Formats: sequence, C-alpha cells, structure tokens
Amino acid sequence: MKTPAARTWFALAAATVAFAAGLAISAAAVLGTSAGPGLNERPAHAGLAQFGSCDGLRGYLRRHRDALTGGPIAGLPFAAEDSVGGAPAAGGEAAAPASSTTVQEEGVDEPDIVKASGSTIFALAGERLRAVGIGAGTPAVLDSLELPDGPGAIPYASDRELLIAGDRALVISRSYGAEVDYYGGAARTLLTEVDISDPAAMRELATMSVEGDYVSARLTGATARVVVGAYPEVPVADSGHGRAFMPKAVLHDRTAAHASHRSLLGCRDVRRPMRFSGGEMLSVLTIDLERGLPAIDTDAVMTGGEIVYASPTSLYVATERWQGTDPAAGAVSDVSTAIHRFDTADPQRTEYAGSGSVDGYMLSQWSMSEYEGVLRVASTTSPPWAAGEAQAQSQSLVTTLAQGDRRLVEVGRLGGIGRGEQIYAVRFIDGLGYVVTFRQVDPLHVVDLSDPAAPRLAGELEIPGYSAYLHPVGPGLLLGIGQDATADGALRGAQASLFDVSDPEAPVRLDHASLGHGSSTEVEYDHHAFTWSPEHALAVLPVESWTGAGFNGAVGVRLGAGGLELTPRTSHGASYESAIRRSIVIGDLVYTISDRAVAVHDPRTLERLSLTRFAGQT
Repeated sequence: MKTPAARTWFALAAATVAFAAGLAISAAAVLGTSAGPGLNERPAHAGLAQFGSCDGLRGYLRRHRDALTGGPIAGLPFAAEDSVGGAPAAGGEAAAPASSTTVQEEGVDEPDIVKASGSTIFALAGERLRAVGIGAGTPAVLDSLELPDGPGAIPYASDRELLIAGDRALVISRSYGAEVDYYGGAARTLLTEVDISDPAAMRELATMSVEGDYVSARLTGATARVVVGAYPEVPVADSGHGRAFMPKAVLHDRTAAHASHRSLLGCRDVRRPMRFSGGEMLSVLTIDLERGLPAIDTDAVMTGGEIVYASPTSLYVATERWQGTDPAAGAVSDVSTAIHRFDTADPQRTEYAGSGSVDGYMLSQWSMSEYEGVLRVASTTSPPWAAGEAQAQSQSLVTTLAQGDRRLVEVGRLGGIGRGEQIYAVRFIDGLGYVVTFRQVDPLHVVDLSDPAAPRLAGELEIPGYSAYLHPVGPGLLLGIGQDATADGALRGAQASLFDVSDPEAPVRLDHASLGHGSSTEVEYDHHAFTWSPEHALAVLPVESWTGAGFNGAVGVRLGAGGLELTPRTSHGASYESAIRRSIVIGDLVYTISDRAVAVHDPRTLERLSLTRFAGQT
C-alpha cells in the first residue's frame, strides 16, 4: 500500500515517465510514413478510418512494425488539414450523486475508493471491499469481501476503484505481471462484479480480466464505461487469419464456476487516425450493471489515452502528442493534445463521434468541460519541467470546440494566459472558466465564454501561492484548496482560500486559512478526497504534515459569517494505514474512512463521536 506522500510522488513520476517516453520515441513516429487506406480498410469519415476486417488491421500493424516494436508512439497529431474545430457541448457545477462522491458533472458518477448507498458505506480498505452499516448510530462492519487479483498478478490496493448502481458494485483494479514495464506490456485490468443486495452477505458474481492498462471510468444511470489502453501483438508473418493478435479478455462466472476466453473486441470495432498515432489500442467498454459482465458494447481507437472527461451524453478521451512546432499551421506549442469524443446518449451503446486537437497539454479532466454543445479546453504550451526560454515563452490557452462532420472543430481560442507559468487548477461553471496558473504568484484568471467564438479574459487576481482545486460553495463564491507560498514561490503549506467571483471583471480573495506549516492534502491531486456539505457550509479535507510532531488526519473548513473557520483536527491514528482518505456527510453526521477504520463526527466541531475498526486492524 502506498502512503499518501508516496501516492503523490508516484502519480507525478508516472506522468513524467509517460510523457518523457513519448518525447523520446516521437522521432520514430515522425519518420513513419502516413498510410492511406490499406487492404480492406475503408475511410469511415473524415475524422478516423474504420478497419473493415482483421486483414486490414493486421496489415496496418505490420506496416508500422518498426515503430511499434520500440514501444508506444507519441506520434503526430492530426495534420493542419486533418485537425478540427467548431460549435457547441454541456457541463456545469459539480453535484454529488447518490454515491456522495465529489464529481465533475451532475449525473455522471466517477469511480472512487468509498461509496455510500442507502444506509451502507462501501469502502475499498485494507485490500478488501467492506460494507459498513450506518443506520443504527455507531457504524457496524456488516461484511468484508476478499477481492481477486488475477492469475500471476502483483496487486496494488491503492489501484482499486469502485462504482455502484442499484444492487451491483463494479470493482476496477489494476494488476501487473512480474514482467511489467512502463509500456504496460503485462498490465491487466480486472473488473469484478459484486452482488451487494444484502450488504451483510456480499457475493462475487463474475470477474473479467482484460489485457491492458486501466485509464478511467464513468457511470451514467446503470451504464458504466471503462476505458482501457492495450497493445495488440504485432503480427510477424505476412499472412494470418482471425483476430488472435487482438487484446484478450477472460470472463470468470463465479456462479456457474465457468471461465470463457475471448478477444476483447472485433477488428471492425477499431478505428485509426488518418496519420499514424502509435500502436496503443484505446478501448471503451460499455457495461450494463443491471445485466452484469461482460461488456455489451466495445469501441476502440488506435491511439493512447491519458485523460477522461464525461458529460451526461459524451465521453472524451485525450492524449498528448509531440509534434514539433509548425508556424505555418498556427501552432504555438511543440505539444498538442488529441481529443476523441464518443456519444454516450444511448445507455446500451457507445458510438465514436469525432476527433480534434488543441495546442499544448492538459492538467487533468478538469481541463475539459462540455456546455451547451461546446467543449471548452484549457491547456498549457510548455511542460512543467521546461526551463529557460521554453518556460519564459509558456502560455495557457482556452480553446472551444464543437462537433462537426466526425470532427471536433475549433470555434474560438483565447491565448496569452499566465505567460511563463503553468496551469494548476481549472474550473468551468456555466459560461465562465476559472484558470489558476502559478510560478511565483497565483493568478486566478476569469474567462468569459458566453460567446464560444470569442472567449475573452474578463478579470484576474494575483495572490501568493496557488489553488489546485476549485469548488463552488455559494452564488459567486469559490473555495480554493492548494498551497501558500512566499513572494519568490517557495511553498509553505496547504491553505484554503475563499474567492468572490460574482463580478467576473474583478475577482477578490475574501479570506484564507492555513492548514499548517509544511502540510499537504490529497485534494491537491485528487478531487474525490474533497467533501462539501452545503447544509453545514462545511468542507472536510484529509491533511497530513511530516514537520515537527507530524499529523495524519482531517480538518473541517467552514464558511462562516466572518469568512473561513477551521474546525479542530481529527485523526484515526498516527500510522500510514490510519490516514483518513475520504469523508461523507450523511444527515447530521460526518463519516471519515481510512484503511483501518470508519469514524463518526459532529459536523459543528468535527469532534469524534465513535470509531469502528475493521477486522484485523488495531
């Protein structure tokens, strides 16, 4: 189990390694020739070409064998004539659905390690799925289910996530074989369907092991969409039949004690960009949790996938591409981000809709937002490790895209945001965008997107430090969670900031509160760790500090009449395993969850009223 600090380092290191690997092998993609439709390939539309048969896909892989055997390719994005641009999409303020997970879009649930359903909290803790009843005051552990790891797998408990719909839970796990490398050669995604109709007697119904690395997932109604990136085998022979080279899946029906082996998808389910974009096969698995496993629909694109965002009717998958600046094409960055949109309006199907690209790289899923038919995208032209002239020339952009004929077409663009700085937080709310950049000070930029064709900078505010997460806490009010900093940019510890953005032309910081010298919070890199209760005007944050006596627990930030008020801190214990990871507000009680226990607190003071330890935990 990784410690919270280790999780932060691991996430940053993994992103850096992945991006650096893309840069290192980008030359191979540049040297690869652009292939037109091959044997039995047919151009399905102007955006991506659809493979008409396994022969066509097999031939495509063979033609690019030299590039593919060197690892994943961060190939060229769409050329200028292939790029996209244009019209409207949907989004807005976050609202927690029944699961109580903090999500980006109302009605679109996101996987997390803790969910609440009715009078039960389900938590992935201590490498098990635990059901905790909360209906009788003091929480009671109802059941604990050991989760499968898959054959020959090396599991990481922190790599498990959970979705719940009705009487079914879907546990999504990453596991790796002993020969795993950074290119995901042995990575597998494990989908475990669990019957939770009786939380005191949870039952594993089925497990589906999929070749490929888990990217992310979303749940709308009872339909889960799981995004997986895999590398099909490169056929060596010049001939072959069937789809044996495709990523595989193994379905274990626990009720019938039966296992079935299958290809993850059909060759005709795969599309490719008009220019070679690497050998990774990005698959979207559509799973009806009322029916259970396996997936009822699968779609794939021959490209990588790093960031997933979803609205109620669309799923977007984005990946960075090293391209080399082309002034003639109007590019302002050596990096671009390709974006693929899938139509998810039909709960039984996922349909590829179109692709596009923007200059620069994205920070996270919050860099995208769909609103009234327009996709808004925030990006930065230079990576965080850029130095010298590259750093000085860095700028951030907000680009608007709309669905065209199988393309996402650029409608408008605003550049020049935060020159010499990087994006640290983004939030789109209705017709406005809030972009936080940082190098030494924290400018909060307010972008007016009421006219998608002409986005404009409405106002900005400069303060020390930065916010890494922004959350609406009332009309015209934003709560920012991030780090305080000195005038020269040295970080001092986590802080909460309250912003008045009621006048987009003149944002103001009303108040701020330090969470402790040398402190940090998981909210800075995972918004699921943030909990907001409008009924109590209370935010609950996990906080850790390794300076002085150290601290591992949580604190409440209350929106009071005089500004921000901090509650006393609370804790499950000093060990790494006792670190509070999540909190849920249900009625007039706050529940905090760690790998070792669940505790109940008074929302006014965060005083701990009771603590229930999981079996085997002391």
